[in-house]
Amino acid sequence: MNKRTVRAFALGILFSVSLIGSAYYFLQNGKSSLSKAKQSLEEKGYIVLSKSEYTNLQKQSKRKNEEKQSQETVKKTENSPLNVHTEKGNEQSSGSYSEENNVISYELKITSGMNTEQIASILSNVRIIKDAQDFEEFMSNNGYSTKIQQGTFHLTNKMNYSQIAKILTKS
Repeated sequence: MNKRTVRAFALGILFSVSLIGSAYYFLQNGKSSLSKAKQSLEEKGYIVLSKSEYTNLQKQSKRKNEEKQSQETVKKTENSPLNVHTEKGNEQSSGSYSEENNVISYELKITSGMNTEQIASILSNVRIIKDAQDFEEFMSNNGYSTKIQQGTFHLTNKMNYSQIAKILTKS
């Protein structure tokens, strides 16, 4: 092979690639745009959501589930004020509940695998704290959420977040 043959071969490859590439981009009839794909899915009965809409729906669903669970737990505590037993999968918490002169006393049992969200939900359900989400934020903002210890803890509704956090972290 000499120089001319290699050049001719290279130019032939370059020409054929450019011809095929331009045909691919300009003659593509079956190309579906995003709106066409969305419309096609909606015609078939699917619901198309953006990521932000999806996360908003998840948050709303989670809130409704939490409200439902808290209402069920409050009903349980009203029906049997001496024992509250909540189970979620393999995590569980149990405690005793008593109310005397507007002082609510609760014995919280923290087991392995429980997180701050579950603890805050339980304390909110038995009316030791007013807002579970606010308590979660307090615990994480002040570094308590990673220091929670297992065990049984005696808590009252007269305690503030700092006192509860110190008891739960044994500090």
